[in-house]
Amino acid sequence: MAIKMSVTATGFKDIMDGWDNFADEIGTAAKEGIEESLRPIASAMRSNTTAMFNKGHMEGVMVESVSHTATIGDDGNAYGSVGVYDMSRKTGSGDRRIPASVLAYMYEHGIRPHSLVAGTRLEQLPTEKSPRGRAAVGKQGRLMHGGSAPIPFLSSAWDSNNQKITPTLLKAMKKETDKL
Repeated sequence: MAIKMSVTATGFKDIMDGWDNFADEIGTAAKEGIEESLRPIASAMRSNTTAMFNKGHMEGVMVESVSHTATIGDDGNAYGSVGVYDMSRKTGSGDRRIPASVLAYMYEHGIRPHSLVAGTRLEQLPTEKSPRGRAAVGKQGRLMHGGSAPIPFLSSAWDSNNQKITPTLLKAMKKETDKL
């Protein structure tokens, strides 16, 4: 013999709504934690940029192009980024041939010696990705750029501050969970 029974649960909708709100709030807390943890890295990058250039008009554009951002993606995860961005519109440097982000990459990783003659290309030795390499093209001529050694001004700022990201993120999220 089967007994039919009806149960009415009260408060379940409130619990589910509260959980949805908590999920949104913890995501916002994570985003704010990422942004807070990236702020000192961006500051160190600006400081290193100023120390590296120490003169010249490009310094202002490069310093203004160092930034950080944090966002919550469509997948609900929080993401952050810090570095040198192409901010030519913001800095008024749109007429430059090389954006600050590309120039920063060149300084960070160095530049190998190369010809300045239009249409020339240096020989590229075979690598694992490109087993055949690449032949030189055109005359190397007398117009040669001597190259420059790497100046790790971005990676050194990251390396000296990245260990603070996780504790700062956890602190921001703990503040939200403590409200429960």
